[in-house]
Amino acid sequence: MKNTILISILFLSAFKLSLGECPSTHALDHSGSIDTSRYAILKYNDIQTSIFNNCKPVDLSNEEIMKIEVLVHNVVAQYNKEAKKALINHPEKYYKQLIAVTNSNGEKEVWVNCFCSLGNYSYWKKSIVVVLDGGSCFFQLKINLKKNAVYDFGVNGVG
Repeated sequence: MKNTILISILFLSAFKLSLGECPSTHALDHSGSIDTSRYAILKYNDIQTSIFNNCKPVDLSNEEIMKIEVLVHNVVAQYNKEAKKALINHPEKYYKQLIAVTNSNGEKEVWVNCFCSLGNYSYWKKSIVVVLDGGSCFFQLKINLKKNAVYDFGVNGVG
């Protein structure tokens, strides 16, 4: 147990140095584990070619999910600095759908779909939540885990 906590602390510290401030740990419990009630890991299928092309589905580890949380926090912090309105508050409290793939270069990439409340989305752990508008309550991004790169970040418009 102590080793798991120590490894988690070292892991998050390393990302703090390379990626900026770490997020608050609302999505992580005191043992450094992921709060699975706020995550859904969906399997990629060929129907989702609008998300990724030429790829294969892959699993995610808890460490990779923690890394995703750090990268989401950092891109949201940057967005909030530049945004004139519709700030994203407490991204660590958002529900997140993750679709992980290995791209044609053998790199692991993840599509992250974030939303601030479950609303009428009781299916969210099984199917992608698609919403038109909704403002800063809904945002999406892609992450290349090998490169620690975030791209295709977007916040829904206001209807």
